[in-house]
Amino acid sequence: MLNALPSTAASGPLPLSRRRKAALIVQLLISDGSKLALSSMPDHVQEDLARELAAIRLVDRETVNAVATEFADLLDAVGLSAPGNVDAALEALAGQISPHLADKLRDQIDNRHGRDPWLRLQNLTTDDVVRILSQESIQIGAVLLSKLPVARAAETLRFRLHLDRANLLCCRPVAGTENEFTFTVDTPLTGLRLLVRDDARGKPVTLDELVDPFAVNASLVGTRRPAREAAQAGPVELDGQRVELADPCGELPEGIGEFYRASQRLDLAPGTHVVRLLGTVDDAPYLPALFVAGDMGVFSGNRLDALPTTVGLGDLRDCGLLHYAGKVTLSGVLPIPSANQLELATGEHLAQLRLAGRDLGERLWAPFRWELPADLPQRLVGFELTLTTSIGAIFGTKEAVPAGGLAAFWTGQHAPLGILRPPGFRQSTSE
Repeated sequence: MLNALPSTAASGPLPLSRRRKAALIVQLLISDGSKLALSSMPDHVQEDLARELAAIRLVDRETVNAVATEFADLLDAVGLSAPGNVDAALEALAGQISPHLADKLRDQIDNRHGRDPWLRLQNLTTDDVVRILSQESIQIGAVLLSKLPVARAAETLRFRLHLDRANLLCCRPVAGTENEFTFTVDTPLTGLRLLVRDDARGKPVTLDELVDPFAVNASLVGTRRPAREAAQAGPVELDGQRVELADPCGELPEGIGEFYRASQRLDLAPGTHVVRLLGTVDDAPYLPALFVAGDMGVFSGNRLDALPTTVGLGDLRDCGLLHYAGKVTLSGVLPIPSANQLELATGEHLAQLRLAGRDLGERLWAPFRWELPADLPQRLVGFELTLTTSIGAIFGTKEAVPAGGLAAFWTGQHAPLGILRPPGFRQSTSE
């Protein structure tokens, strides 16, 4: 811009350099209230412009008019304008070239001009930082987090997700039926199993005092009493095909799994799948007739998808653990500031914390706060949090239960699960 205007001939009002003319035009525009994007120009050009503006004192009207006319004539002669620098060019090409190529070009320019690339990363939005962290390894993520302020890094944390047992979908009968269940698979899933409760058939049995002795005070000759006899689950169909229930159930908690039988492992394609339990089915509130179990994410509306391998802050119930009950371990790195206490919002589940390989103990109730070791480095450290949930979530949510008898057994929502807010650090003083 400073070199765009030719020097004024000696016969003009005043002999001015191209830089001085450019400075006059900038001053005219500023005086007129125009907002100029001068910061987009290279630093040395901004510096030259500032020096020229500082050197201007009084300029006669004839000179100002001559420079303005010359500048207007130059603009009229322009047939095409281009961005003029790489940053502006990449912005103009947004959506036209791949993000990978755009990043590569920016890196080349930064290296050529000696710019600090971390400044560009620090100026990224939180969503952009989270996107990068979700695509990179934990090690690369740790380096990136180390370049961000602690508060900003805490907002963008990502953790590996590990479960100690299979994830579960609690299926309830389709409204208007007793033995038909549906769920939808969004992406191909492998190794899933159907867990079907052993049905129970009641029939009278004769008392045998050797098996079931009790004392009576009067003659009970000929008296019979009903007793419940355990039976194998009835026939099961998945999408019209018979499914055998030959395996014991190891996916459900002890004390519940003994009432269920499991199918062989199944591979399910995307789409809606229908399970029919042939015969009369009693869907008890806390002994549902059907579960689906496996390595999968469970979402509202009986939707199954891939389970994420990494998660951020927030409720894990929304990340695929809608019906999960068991232990959840979140591991990664945590930026530690100058503080001696760490507090986590975990949904008030039993929590065990390890930092830098040290077991800092369990917390059973609020506040979920831990004392930080005095010799803990004030930087990124290894982080591992294990949460143990209640068993309640495996029985499904109130919204999934048909209105009527079963709905009366649900009094509220399941507690959220995970690291719900950025970690809180405190510097407490001893009394």
